[in-house]
Amino acid sequence: MGQLIRVAIVLAVGLVMLLAVLLPLPVLQPVQWAFASWAAVIYAAFFVLGGWDMLRQNLRARDNPLARGVFIVAFVVAFGVVMLQGPDGGATRWLRTYVLEPVAISLLGLIAVVLTYRATQVLVREPSPLAWSFVVGVFLFLSLDIARGFGLSVAQQAAWTLQRTVVSPALRGLMLGLSLGLITAGLRILLGADRPYQDLS
Repeated sequence: MGQLIRVAIVLAVGLVMLLAVLLPLPVLQPVQWAFASWAAVIYAAFFVLGGWDMLRQNLRARDNPLARGVFIVAFVVAFGVVMLQGPDGGATRWLRTYVLEPVAISLLGLIAVVLTYRATQVLVREPSPLAWSFVVGVFLFLSLDIARGFGLSVAQQAAWTLQRTVVSPALRGLMLGLSLGLITAGLRILLGADRPYQDLS
């Protein structure tokens, strides 16, 4: 019974949020804002718990002490600086500008290289129309980003047009499909068609 109540609560919140997105009625905006605020608090709590669990696991482990020591020191310093100065403090901005952003940019560059390599592998193994569309999309967006880095206004306009006409609608469709799938799964659980909670007892 408790599992069904939890599923019903999640399903109700999901339906309200979906209706607030599809039907932007004034009566739904306060409820949407309240749910979004609660979700932000829960999200922050999950980040704190996840960080604490990562720190605890690194303190317990014995292999690769150098890498784990670097992680522990970086975690404690960054967390302490943000807690003492807040997100807009001078040291926080320095960490974000000279540590976090360069690392994030390096990781994004690495992801671009991995995507390009995987795209060529997919095209060699399965030269299907879907594989061709994936390869063309990867190389097209990489080329536009490189050209935009050189200050070409045509590339910037083309990237913005693709973002507005292709990427954003596709992401909205994926999010709506995911929302409808979750709602359908919740309804099937409430109606008794699926009973995954029985495996937990």
